Amino acid sequence: DLNGRVKGKDDPVEIQTWVLKDGKYEWLYMEENHTAEGDQEKRQRSPITFVDVAAGMDHSLAVDNQGNVWAAGNNDRGQLGITGVSSVPYFIKVLDVETTTSLGGDKIVAVSAGDGYSLALTDSGKVYAWGANDVGQLGLHYTSDSVATPTKLPLPNINGISAGTDHSLFTTFDGYVYAVGKNTNGKMGTGLKVDEESATPVFLSELSGIVKTSAGDEHSLALSYGGRVSSWGSNEDGRLGYELRGGATSSAAMAVIPSLSSVMDVDAGTDHNLAVDYNGKLYSWGNDRNGQLG
Repeated sequence: DLNGRVKGKDDPVEIQTWVLKDGKYEWLYMEENHTAEGDQEKRQRSPITFVDVAAGMDHSLAVDNQGNVWAAGNNDRGQLGITGVSSVPYFIKVLDVETTTSLGGDKIVAVSAGDGYSLALTDSGKVYAWGANDVGQLGLHYTSDSVATPTKLPLPNINGISAGTDHSLFTTFDGYVYAVGKNTNGKMGTGLKVDEESATPVFLSELSGIVKTSAGDEHSLALSYGGRVSSWGSNEDGRLGYELRGGATSSAAMAVIPSLSSVMDVDAGTDHNLAVDYNGKLYSWGNDRNGQLG
């Protein structure tokens, strides 16, 4: 407790920042440099305030109030945005607004973490992506095993980002949606054949007036200005929130979930979903084998 108030509530976040130098990690803190020797671990408090976070399959992202991106966890696909290490068990700064000239002075305001890849959104509507790109999930107009450093997408005026298992959704300022990656079960919409891949963002013409999208494992959600939720992709475990005709198990066509209205936020997990309405009521649907629906 630093200020005599509730413990932890107003305490600065504890952060370790390291760089690889001469074959070993050197810890950087303010004006001082400290080197880790043997099994010794030195920790200091850093007055960093975070404004957004994202949890991926096995890595984590955070944005501080200066617009920098920090990352921790597995780096086998380059999802941390750095090279030379397979994993990092503490948060390190991977995108610095002062040294990343391609940002042009923009700040990062939001992040989204998928399965082995990462997305970051700037305050001017630009998107940066890095990590796994084998099915084009980064939206860079090409596929590759991975992209090691944050790279800007040729997709302007973006207001929302969502990274799923191997597909991504991008929402524009004017309420339209683009999708990239693997179209298993039609989770990218009707613009592609089922199971087709696209590294180039596909415009989802059936959607408009969208304020948020959320990409799950094999399904997708979209929230409209009017508080209605649309879903598409796999309907295993009822994750679409409605029955499909003819006993179908998936659908590339977006449809509004009839039982939901006045929704203010929605989020897709691997195979279940959560939504909260303007009255504060919480809704859940999909797979409940581990009690995740609450």
